[in-house]
Amino acid sequence: MQLALVRERAEAAMIVNVDQSPSEAVMERLRSLPNMITAQLVDLGR
Repeated sequence: MQLALVRERAEAAMIVNVDQSPSEAVMERLRSLPNMITAQLVDLGR
């Protein structure tokens, strides 16, 4: 997990590494959390 803070905009970013791609249901649940601006899946391949 990586965390970053953009003080000028009072926003934070979090990157979470996982072993398997989350389902669309999990992504939708993340997107529905309070104060969540966006949740994106990035597949870097292997």
